[in-house]
Amino acid sequence: MSIKRLVAKQEDDEMVLQIAYVFYQMIFHQSTREVIIKQTQAPAYLIDLMHDKNKAICKVCDNTLDIISVSISVDHCNDLSRAVGFIFTYLLTNSGQAEQEI
Repeated sequence: MSIKRLVAKQEDDEMVLQIAYVFYQMIFHQSTREVIIKQTQAPAYLIDLMHDKNKAICKVCDNTLDIISVSISVDHCNDLSRAVGFIFTYLLTNSGQAEQEI
């Protein structure tokens, strides 16, 4: 993937910027976002590049990581929402049993 190119070309600011921009574009699509987040070291490299001397690289990396963090937050909220819904349903369906046992 582009990580190997990023490491190989880390001294070439224009190449690093272009590769970071590719990640930025790929993050907008759920299937590629999941692969980038779960199966690559891209987020770690993007965090490292946020401190680059080139401000354009910093900006693209920051924007990409913002999108990643929002998507992770949304996924977490969806998981939490499902869990709360499950618990609520369980309590509703089993509340009659507890009253009958008393």
